[in-house]
Amino acid sequence: MNGRFQLKRLPARRSRNVGIARSEMTKTVSRVSSGLNFGWVVTFAILVGASHYLGTFYTARDIPFEVVSGVYRLPNPTYLYVFAWVPLIVYPLWHFFGQDWSGAKARFVAGIFGFSFLTYLLAAAAQLYLLWILPFGLLTLITSLIFFRKAQLLLRSSGEALQGRKQLLEILLGPALILLASTIYLQPWSLVFKLPHVAEASLQKLDLRDMHFLRVSFTDSDLSGIDFSGATLSGVKFINVKMDGAIFDGAGLGRVTFENVVMGGASFQQAHIENTDMERVSLKNSDFREAWLYQSNIIGSDLTEANFNESSIGRTYIEQSKLCAASFEGKRVKVYGWDGSIRDAATTLPSNNNAMGSPRELPELVEQC
Repeated sequence: MNGRFQLKRLPARRSRNVGIARSEMTKTVSRVSSGLNFGWVVTFAILVGASHYLGTFYTARDIPFEVVSGVYRLPNPTYLYVFAWVPLIVYPLWHFFGQDWSGAKARFVAGIFGFSFLTYLLAAAAQLYLLWILPFGLLTLITSLIFFRKAQLLLRSSGEALQGRKQLLEILLGPALILLASTIYLQPWSLVFKLPHVAEASLQKLDLRDMHFLRVSFTDSDLSGIDFSGATLSGVKFINVKMDGAIFDGAGLGRVTFENVVMGGASFQQAHIENTDMERVSLKNSDFREAWLYQSNIIGSDLTEANFNESSIGRTYIEQSKLCAASFEGKRVKVYGWDGSIRDAATTLPSNNNAMGSPRELPELVEQC
């Protein structure tokens, strides 16, 4: 030995056994990791589906998507649903049928996952930007990293070096198809370039149905005939604007401010209005039938011939306002204060006194408004 340790070479058979064991362990770890990733993506898809379902059928607000749409000032949310669901559908298909794919197929799916990594990363950044939705932002971030890892894996398994145009086009085909399907190019660009603070704009009869607006403002503008049907407005301000004939049917309004606004003939049928302030607003001949108005204030406004029939009103103040010939027929009206408001003989109040917030005083009756 001469005082030295001598390393003995393992027998060839034992060496092969060690190699086989390591290979089996690697495969086992890979299968477990793949299974965990698949389980995570499926769970995330269930959460996204639940968010869509609850937003569509219950609260009229899909908050995770509303936040992303609002932060990036792209009010048409259609593209978000395509960006979200394409990878969530492709992933299970690839997991069960495509893990042995190579060449063009692998590069095509890698393009989808790579593009999804970027879009999910941007969505996570928007959701983390607003800390109150932090948990969902973290889930989105983890999902984006899974897509990034799978895109890398597919590119390595494609079997060819990415040096030619053909390989690059095969990768870009996936993102291109997603972009075309998403209709992101159909944003209302005449408005988008003015957001978040729209001032001195002329946007008459602009179609903004089913769009999302978060913390934007419209000032000194003409929005006559604008259509917000089914839209979601959160933290939006309308100041010194003209909105005659505006349509908010089925829209969701939360923490919205209307100040010094003229919106005669506006329609709020079946709208969901909460924590909203209307001050010095002309609502002549407006239609609030079957609307849900909660914890809001209507101050110093003109509600002449406004129609609130069959609406649900709770914890709301209607003060210093004209209610001439306005109609409040229904049993679900509970106004907390009518101070300074006036009505005439043509004003129709609920037959149920309790619905009026009794013993609150009713609006003052005058002979002529």
